[in-house]
Amino acid sequence: MRLKEIDEGKAKLLIPDPEEFRKEGKFDPSWAPVFYNPRMIFNRDFSVVIVHFLSPKTIVDALSATGIRGIRYYLESYTADEIIFNDRNKDSVELIQKNIELNKVPNTKVFNKDANSLLYEIKSDFVDIDPFGSPSPFILSSINAVKRGGFVAYTATDLAPLE
Repeated sequence: MRLKEIDEGKAKLLIPDPEEFRKEGKFDPSWAPVFYNPRMIFNRDFSVVIVHFLSPKTIVDALSATGIRGIRYYLESYTADEIIFNDRNKDSVELIQKNIELNKVPNTKVFNKDANSLLYEIKSDFVDIDPFGSPSPFILSSINAVKRGGFVAYTATDLAPLE
């Protein structure tokens, strides 16, 4: 997989080169081995602002893909004591680690687990759920993972997965 470096917010990010995954002149982020959706930059911008005001001590990016959310939380908002990245895709985990190093993000843990399994094992002040598809399968586990007085952020990139 050939990687391309891009900038988003204050982060530098390695992503799978979209040119490698074009079909008939078109590209869909779901065709790449590691998901990155450039159309969701505004959503991530907004999330960074929210995290800044909430100031959580621990952040869990349960479905990290490239790690962009957790990295931007560190670079652009409140500096949490710990950021936990997770993805069950091994290619994603390798890319998350590269992106963490590229952006010099300290105090991180990176897991290669099913998100629901991880969320039943940990406690956090802020849990970010941004799946490819519906966030519904992660509601119970994310509520379990959040500490009393903490927050869970759910993202659904379109309405179809919520039906």
